[in-house]
Amino acid sequence: MGILLETLLRCCPGIRAIYILLREKRGVQPECRKEQIFKKQIFKKLKEKQADVLNKVHVIPGDVTQPRMGMSQEDFLKVIREVTVVFHVAASISFIKPLKFMLNHNAKALDYVVDFCKELKKIDVLVYTSTAYSNCNRKKEVEEQIYRLPFPAQRFLDELNKDNDDGLKYLVSQCLPKWPNHYTFSKCLSENIILDKAAGIPVAIVRPSIITSCWKGIQPGYIEEGSGMVDLALAIGKGFVRVLHGNPDVKIDIIPVDVVANAHIAAAWSVASGRSTSPLVVNCTSGDVTETTLQNYTHTLFDMSVKHPVPKSFQKQSVTIQKNLLLYWLFSLFEHYAPAVVIDALLTISGRKPKLFNLYRFYERAMDSLGYFLTYDWKFHTENFKNLEEQLSLEDKEV
Repeated sequence: MGILLETLLRCCPGIRAIYILLREKRGVQPECRKEQIFKKQIFKKLKEKQADVLNKVHVIPGDVTQPRMGMSQEDFLKVIREVTVVFHVAASISFIKPLKFMLNHNAKALDYVVDFCKELKKIDVLVYTSTAYSNCNRKKEVEEQIYRLPFPAQRFLDELNKDNDDGLKYLVSQCLPKWPNHYTFSKCLSENIILDKAAGIPVAIVRPSIITSCWKGIQPGYIEEGSGMVDLALAIGKGFVRVLHGNPDVKIDIIPVDVVANAHIAAAWSVASGRSTSPLVVNCTSGDVTETTLQNYTHTLFDMSVKHPVPKSFQKQSVTIQKNLLLYWLFSLFEHYAPAVVIDALLTISGRKPKLFNLYRFYERAMDSLGYFLTYDWKFHTENFKNLEEQLSLEDKEV
């Protein structure tokens, strides 16, 4: 959200107000969370040169998993009078959370957002952040269209509302081929909710692939915390990860976060102005421009970590990609678990809590969920994505 918010404030001076929906998180109140957002490095230049624009941002306490998104009656009435563009970027991106949790936080939450948009007095466009992998079960080509599930979206929502785990699992089991995790399925279901329930609302669906650091924008190299690719880069740079399970020749599709933010804004403008029909689906991917293999990517990370060492490195950097599962476990035993046991023993002797072995166990669980994406690659059609740029004026392209 940070990059999108900064880009809107810096590049779209005509915006009168921006309302951001924030819930309390780990005891931090919504207004305090806004201040935390503005402390990020990407807002430094705005504070120095255009400090007044930050006053355009207003916090609405709420929660997208609640009806009317958990807003107070006063806030709700104010927002439905004033808001014309909605960016729904909130989501749970966990690959390991249970099915019901993911559908409640992603699909059901979107259903509440759609209901909210129907209440808006002058809605121009709803922009929904999906993922390029919402239809990754196809393992071939993914076009810029919404792929229908075998059941109406409301049937899944009904089972969720009834808290019927068995009924929900049955419906999902009939959706074939199977998705590799509940996150990607929840995004496919969310797109079906838009198709089934958002009639009359102009909609753009932006599907980013694997989001990585800023390419250009206000601060090249910047990335939001918690990105899986950043975590992998740091883990390799610190010498924590020395072996990966995957196909070294598989193509991985990475897209800079500033390109993703720009695509959201351009898609909103295109649909709201009638230049594109609704629902507009945009595969925000780079595979047809730059072909990056997993081996190329990890070797680049390794070279960068050698030239620019990461502070507090665990051990000397080295990275090997093993396609064969048996070889992967043999390498992992030698490169990961053996050092972990030794270091944890030293920590125990010194009176400190051992943690490295458990960290590797957590890493293995995370890699199990990523293995599918390090084994297969996809061809993403990007005609709508490219068309967005073609619609922009030279001045807007530069901005």
